[in-house]
Amino acid sequence: MIKSDLRKRVRQNLATLSEEHIQSKSRSLVENLIQWLRQNPSSHKLVIGGFYPLNDEPQWLSLTQQIEADWCWPVFEAEQQVMTFAQCSQKDLEIKSLFGREFRQPPKAAPIKVPDLLLIPGLAFTNEGHRLGRGKGYYDRYLEKFSGTKIGICFEESILELIPVDPHDVVMNYVVSDLGIKRVNGLS
Repeated sequence: MIKSDLRKRVRQNLATLSEEHIQSKSRSLVENLIQWLRQNPSSHKLVIGGFYPLNDEPQWLSLTQQIEADWCWPVFEAEQQVMTFAQCSQKDLEIKSLFGREFRQPPKAAPIKVPDLLLIPGLAFTNEGHRLGRGKGYYDRYLEKFSGTKIGICFEESILELIPVDPHDVVMNYVVSDLGIKRVNGLS
């Protein structure tokens, strides 16, 4: 299957979820993320890279109020086609227009950080940790050099048996959905 066809199919599937269903599933997903974070304590205050969710993605932002961490958010540099992460509070995120839609990004003065772990969006994931992104490649390029923990987050409807894999695709360490936590990528 071609990735563009698969993206279209997954988007159509996600479009059938009601807002109430998305909110309910998102609460369950946040509980699973909290469980994972508490089972994997750090010896220092974590630097966590998140993302501001689109309407069809898990609405996980309540986690930022429940877990003490230095929260970082993606900064997209469209001209260079690169992404970095900058630290700021959720309330300080600014609305930016990119790729024909609105995103929230840290202000320009926010310090660039390298997260200890990343919460990574995806249209779909497999149980083996393969990810189907939205097709722009920003996360793919960032993940090539990222050595921290990679946690894919999605609704259970977005966990597929098979996703076409390219040589540059990076496998997640964990996939967290509304139904649970899947450890992947050879971790015990």
